[in-house]
Amino acid sequence: MKYLCLVYSNEQELHSLPESPQDAECMAYAESIQGSGRMLAAEALESVQTATTVRMRNGKMSITDGPFAEPRSSWPVST
Repeated sequence: MKYLCLVYSNEQELHSLPESPQDAECMAYAESIQGSGRMLAAEALESVQTATTVRMRNGKMSITDGPFAEPRSSWPVST
């Protein structure tokens, strides 16, 4: 069985809180689970400043800038 795990964080607060793991700690954890064969791939998502989100709901596709913006109603979308 395979699972998909998405991890979201506030980019402004990343590493700013005392309990936030540092990059070396995150990389060590990622290397350990990849080395054990439990992680097949890991990829960073684009920043919310440049990201585009595509969603399908009730058979209709919507495209938004970043995770929070309103749908682009002027973009032609074919399904």
